[in-house]
Amino acid sequence: MMELRRQSISSQAPEVIKGIYKLTAPQEQDDVIALRRAVDNADWSAFFAERKTRTLASASWSASEERCEQLRSLCVSTGAKRVLEIGSFVGVSALSMAQVLPDNGEVVTLEIDPFAVDFALDIKSESAAFWKINHMIGPAWETLQSLVQQMEEADGAWQPFDLAVIDADKAGMMEYFQILTEIPGMMTDNCVICVDVKLFKGQLSTQKADKNESWLISSGQSQIDAFREFVAASGDFEFHEHAGLLQICKKLSLTMAKNPFASFRNCYSHKSGDANWAAPQEGLTLISELRKEVNTADWARLYEDGCTKVLASASWSSSEERCEKLQALCKSSGAKRILEIGSFCGVASLVMAEALPDGGQILSLEIDPFLVNFGQEIKRNCHVSHKISHMVGPAQESLQTLVRQAEEQAETWTPFDLVVIDADKTLMMEYFRMLWGTPGMLTPSARVCVDVVPFRCQLFARYVKGKIDDFIIKSGQESIDEFGIFVKSLSDVASMDVSRENGLVVLQRSQ
Repeated sequence: MMELRRQSISSQAPEVIKGIYKLTAPQEQDDVIALRRAVDNADWSAFFAERKTRTLASASWSASEERCEQLRSLCVSTGAKRVLEIGSFVGVSALSMAQVLPDNGEVVTLEIDPFAVDFALDIKSESAAFWKINHMIGPAWETLQSLVQQMEEADGAWQPFDLAVIDADKAGMMEYFQILTEIPGMMTDNCVICVDVKLFKGQLSTQKADKNESWLISSGQSQIDAFREFVAASGDFEFHEHAGLLQICKKLSLTMAKNPFASFRNCYSHKSGDANWAAPQEGLTLISELRKEVNTADWARLYEDGCTKVLASASWSSSEERCEKLQALCKSSGAKRILEIGSFCGVASLVMAEALPDGGQILSLEIDPFLVNFGQEIKRNCHVSHKISHMVGPAQESLQTLVRQAEEQAETWTPFDLVVIDADKTLMMEYFRMLWGTPGMLTPSARVCVDVVPFRCQLFARYVKGKIDDFIIKSGQESIDEFGIFVKSLSDVASMDVSRENGLVVLQRSQ
């Protein structure tokens, strides 16, 4: 395994990552000292026995004076204004950091236990710095998703975090780190992410089956080792470890972007006449009603009740900008038959159907029958709904069925003029290969649109061992990068349009 302490540090790394604090943080204030004393004097075993706390906590979970000094120095040295703390326990470190932030600074803390958040509230509320702290209570993974959604819905008003501190369950620390580093906009470009790598701290206690008085506490050693190895092996980060706190920042890059699509020429023109046509606006009130119903649905409850196969999100639905782009493609390509791989609740399907001529058809592949039937009353009342048909099941299986039909019914088979791939990123390249490489599946002038927005429409998977948060999700960036490299290697691509605004790559084959 690679040893982080011996890793060479680039001269480009921020001074704080080199372990050099040029600015000294103010001394710890009396209210932080009083809060730490209250934590030390509390009977945490009694709290747990009385079911006040969710886990068998310990005063040792609270940030030490040395740790608080580290974090205050990081806030000052990085000039942080907005800090994210994943795992705050009773808030000693949050209060300590808040004291050195500017007047408009903010510490957002994620903590699963409401008792810990409210502990010694009389002490904390006396501090002026306490009012810079915003608490989010619940499993860290769920609250992180809420932050991601807030960012997506902020309409440019979102302020990224300058500093993040991950000091929660060790089983989830890798996932929390990946969410922060892989989702654009969550963190500033020169951010610092600190990860607690001490053993026997912040882990769930598990009661032994044979002895009611015995508890097993995971040290988290295997997860810490795996995380250290991941950071060292990735080559994307500079890091420094001191007193059990691993401080990480991204390496500065001389390239414009990591994504292979950044090197593609942008906005190829298709026909000279295309630019003279403006995309139609969403004229159907029913489409707006469907979008509203998607946005107001309680997707977490629907999944919990077993209605949906996956834990869906309203953000999966096509935005107005995406719909406008798809309408424009339908019209400019003269499409009559469209294949949509991943339709969610069908907002984009209705929008494209409105742009199709009479007799046009959309075939939508969707894995979840609940999503196909969602808003069915609204869809039935839409005058273009008859143009849409569905194949329900895994997209790969549905595509294989279509490939067989194209091969066995070559004389009567009608190829697709336009394809939209907006499903799981893991198989996006497989879907593209099946379409691009199967004779007769596409018309000679067909266009294939591929969604390349990370962290969207990915399937959730259960995390197995001892993790507070129940689900993990991948951004799909690795699959997107692989797809970009593959597409660049193709020799029969006539044109390519990479639209950063709506996250679509549109390809057209050479004739």
